[in-house]
Amino acid sequence: PDLILHNVCLDALAAGALWQKALATIPLITCTKILPDEVSYNTAIHACSGDGLWQIASQLLHKLQDDGLQPDKISHSSHARSCELGGQWERCLRLVAATQEQRISL
Repeated sequence: PDLILHNVCLDALAAGALWQKALATIPLITCTKILPDEVSYNTAIHACSGDGLWQIASQLLHKLQDDGLQPDKISHSSHARSCELGGQWERCLRLVAATQEQRISL
């Protein structure tokens, strides 16, 4: 399987609100010697946003950067959404301010 197939699987899991299975897919991608890309991480972050899993979304955003990838507006807006739904409105405001400083439009 290739990265596109993995990302489609991630998207289907995220759409089905199966965030735990979506998160479990990220390490499986790496086991196949295929590295996750921005789409992989964005989809996993998005899967967390619906349930307000801001801590996991934050970890994924950091992992994306640790892997040498650049977060984009999808990464940041999904992360901010997870903070909002997780009751972390102050963190959400800080994220929005930080993205504005970085000139990333949400």
